Amino acid sequence: FLGARSLTGLTKRFGFTMNNRLLGVYSFEGGEPHYRELLEAWFTGAQTNDLLMCHPATIIDPSDALGQQRVAEYAVLSGNDFLALLKRHSLSLSVGRNDSLC
Repeated sequence: FLGARSLTGLTKRFGFTMNNRLLGVYSFEGGEPHYRELLEAWFTGAQTNDLLMCHPATIIDPSDALGQQRVAEYAVLSGNDFLALLKRHSLSLSVGRNDSLC
């Protein structure tokens, strides 16, 4: 209703690819354990061309109300458990390319 169908149609018409679904929407609470659980749930249902939205940070910005959770995301995403999680779900990471919208 907010224009996604039009955007999808335009991207196809001009030869771009686009993600199918957006994963990663949550309340920004719960620290590392909760984020790890959420990743497990998102990855369990992940499909080809899904996009994981994340907001990691290496330090807490005192002016950012979500700063502590951003650091928790970074800790999970940069840890060895994350690679094992990807492997367990047969998922891979890719970086946006010139022929895709991210």
